[in-house]
This record gives sequence, C-alpha cells and structure tokens, in this order.
Amino acid sequence: APETTTATRALGAATVEYYENTGASIGFAVNDALSLSYSMEDGEANYQTSSTTAYDIEMKSIQAAYSLGGATLSVAHAAYDNVNYTNGLDAAETIIALNFAF
Repeated sequence: APETTTATRALGAATVEYYENTGASIGFAVNDALSLSYSMEDGEANYQTSSTTAYDIEMKSIQAAYSLGGATLSVAHAAYDNVNYTNGLDAAETIIALNFAF
C-alpha cells in the first residue's frame, strides 16, 4: 500500500487508493465470414478508508462482424452500469461500422 500523509488521511474518504479492473471475453468464428464475441468487465475503486461507499462499474458487450470480400460490416452493443462509479448512472451504446479494404 502506498504511504499516506496526514493531509491525504484527512481527505482519505474521497481519495481513491487504487483501481482494480477485471474482464473476460469469448469469441467464436461461426464460419469464414461471420464472427461473434461477448465481453464483460468490472472496475472497482478502492478508497483509503473502508467506510467510503464504492460502486463498481460493470460493462457487458456483444459484437458481431460479417466479412464479404473487401468489406466488413460490424455491430457492437455495450451496456454500462454505475458509470463514473456513481450508483444508478447507467449508459448504453450501439456502434455500426462498415469498412472497405482497397
């Protein structure tokens, strides 16, 4: 653990000592053209005082990609819980991309 000074101990309730992130993902090539994957991640802020309430950030995402010659169509959807370590602040995003290789 890093050394804490008197000044940091006074502010310790709001001071993050370290972040711990974990994640796992799995991908599957259905065939030469189609691939699917799923990811989940968790981010945890650890404060200098144990009495500080902390909420973990959780993310779940699913992706699909289809290739046809020099073109690839991909779709990704992600859902986030407790964004910015704030309870109840959730978000979601969907990304659709079309790439061409020349």
